[in-house]
Parts: sequence; structure tokens; C-alpha cells
Amino acid sequence: MGFEDAIIEKNASFYESVFSETNFLNASFMSVADFDYAKFKDYCSFADAYFKEAKFSETEFGAACDFSGSIFEEMPRFPKATFNNIANFRNAKFEKGADFSAGAKFNEITSFTSGKFGDVANFKLAKFKTLVHFGLANFSADARFDQAQFENIAYFVGANFERNLSLIGSKIYNIRLENTTFAKNSEIYLKEADFATFVTHWSHIKDYLKYDGAAYVKLVKSYKDLNWFSDADDCYYQYRLQSQGLKPWSPEKVLDILSYVTCGYGVRPKRPVYLSALLIIISTTILFVGRGLRNPTSRDKTLSLYDNLYYCLAVFFTIPLPDLKPVGRYRYVAVFLRAISWTLFALLIATLGKVMIR
Repeated sequence: MGFEDAIIEKNASFYESVFSETNFLNASFMSVADFDYAKFKDYCSFADAYFKEAKFSETEFGAACDFSGSIFEEMPRFPKATFNNIANFRNAKFEKGADFSAGAKFNEITSFTSGKFGDVANFKLAKFKTLVHFGLANFSADARFDQAQFENIAYFVGANFERNLSLIGSKIYNIRLENTTFAKNSEIYLKEADFATFVTHWSHIKDYLKYDGAAYVKLVKSYKDLNWFSDADDCYYQYRLQSQGLKPWSPEKVLDILSYVTCGYGVRPKRPVYLSALLIIISTTILFVGRGLRNPTSRDKTLSLYDNLYYCLAVFFTIPLPDLKPVGRYRYVAVFLRAISWTLFALLIATLGKVMIR
């Protein structure tokens, strides 16, 4: 059946129609094009077609369908549509968004490559059994994939999100978001999402991810499975930091703060080193300025800054020095320094063990 280059000025109703091989290449539907409940048994082409208003509710595409380069002026309706073979929407323009919600099924490879969504792209409850390609697509409003199922790779490489990407409650086997761009105020929602592999570096999404503890934990696991240990550490660090900020003041929050300061929640091994150096410098300064260190064999001799530093280093590394002694209240400086040194050393070993031994 051939309608290529056809111009249909008034409403076109193909409600519940059954089509064999069909060609609407470059056709123009100037009013409502109603294909609700229609069945396309063989290949159909709507490539480069123009739709004023398109309706494909519960339409079944039994073979490959081609909507590449098509233009939808109003939001097209594809709720509960079934695509049993390749679905090609490459370079399609959805000027007021698109509705593929309510369980639309894509049973074969699906391509929205370089597609343009001028308003909300609604794929809520959609099911993608094989590869779905949104590479280089542009989403001018929210991209909603809430409770969608991606049983194979969800490919968004190079896509542009000017608003939010919502994957709430979705089930994802593998999603790829490398080289995507997000607007300044965009947010990524992963609440209750269940995903195995999330392929994009943490630095790329950290400013956009809406906080959800379970999502952070799953991301950490995904990064470890990818052997991206630096990303896993950075993700875990931000998770703990944001979690800490949400807690009310309590002993648990105080311990969290101490963990943050001393070892960066166990993923910042340089922190104990920096704190050790700072503690030695402060102790040296206190003893030197207060003249709290004495040489028992020569009490009148003023000890140099070097002598005070030497003493603090020795105490920190638990080396006894009989030739130098703190006096008066400065004895507590030595006790505090030695006590903290053991704590920082233990934290350093634990953190190094966690970060370096994978």
C-alpha cells in the first residue's frame, strides 16, 4: 500500500486497520492521523512524514517500522504500542514531546539517535527488550523513564539533557551516559532504580544526581564491578558527606564528622598524613613559643625551633628522648601528641588497606 508524498488535509482515521507492507514516505498529515489499535503486519515506512497530530495507542508493528526524519508537531501518542521488530526514529523531531508510556513495548533494536524532543519525553513503564539507542538525542524538557525496563543496553552517549533525567523505579541492565551534557539545573533521579551497570564517570554526574542513599550504594558497586575504583571512592565519599548533612545532631553524627576529618570516610588516605604533619607543626609551635621543653642537663639553655621539632617527631613516632623533657603543663602536649599519633597511624593503615588492596 503506497501513500508516499501524500498530503492529507483532513482527519485521517485508520482506527483498527490492518496493513500489509505500507509506505507513507514523506506523507503529510495536516490534521489528526488516527492509527489507534491498528496492526502493521509487514514493513511500514513513515520516513520524513509530517504529523500535525498522531495517535498510535495500542498499535502493533509486527515488522520493522521506519519513522526516521519524521516530524510530529503535536505530541504523538504511542501508549501501549508494541514494536515487534526494529523501530527506527532516527532524526525524528517531536516538537511538543512524545508519549510512549503505559507499557509501550520495544521487542527489537530501537533507535532514537539524534532525535529531538521539544517537550517532555514520556517513556514511563516502557519496556525495551534489546538495545535502545538515544545517542546524540536532545531532550529540551524532562526525560521520564520512570518504572521503565531496559533488558539490554540503554545507550545515551552524547545525548543532551536540558532538564531532568528521571529513572525512578526503573530496571536497567546496562546504561551508558558517557559524553552526555546536562544543563546547570538538571537533576538525575535514581530513587528505587535497580541497575547492574552504570557506565559514566562519577565526575560527569556528581553535580546532578539527586540524593538517594540506595542509589549511591548501587553506583559504588557498579563502579567497583567496572574496576573504576577511583570513581567508587569519590561516589562513596559524596554519599557519606550528604548523608552526614541530613542527620540530626547525635553521637553518630559526631563520629561521622570525625571520620570525615581524619580519613575522608576511609577513602582519603592522605588525610591522616596531612593531619599528622599539622599536629606535629602545632605541637612544635606550642612548645617553642611557650618554652615548654627543657634539656635536663642544661636547664638554662634555650632550645631552638629545630630541637622542638626534633622532640615532637620523636614523640610522634614513639622514640624515647631522655635528653629532652617537657615541663609543667606542656607535658600534656607530649601525651596528647603520642595518643593521637597511634590513632592516626591506625587510620592510615586501615585506609591504605581499603584503597590500595582491592
